[in-house]
Amino acid sequence: HSTESSDVLEITTSNAKILLPDFMNGRQVSVKSPDGTVLEEWVEAPPSTVQLPMIQSVTTAILLGDPSLCASDATSALRTARYMDDALETFYGGRADAFWKRVESWGVNSK
Repeated sequence: HSTESSDVLEITTSNAKILLPDFMNGRQVSVKSPDGTVLEEWVEAPPSTVQLPMIQSVTTAILLGDPSLCASDATSALRTARYMDDALETFYGGRADAFWKRVESWGVNSK
């Protein structure tokens, strides 16, 4: 368990590590060497809203009764759900059951 309370996407390679904060935890992007030395840092402004274009197109399509106004449909939603299930299969040790009730079996919690 981490002693820090923030969400950061950390990508580690043999040459460097890049740390990208989520939109709620700052704007500073850091690139560090394997020993932790900061190689580069900059501030990246987050987009005004990530979800708004999708929400707007879905709302408009529903209000006007015209599904062609929204690029997403049931097929793309199911495809996204399958990708998420596949990506999280190993972490949760399966998602076909009530995996949220067996937190102790999740990869991060079983160590």
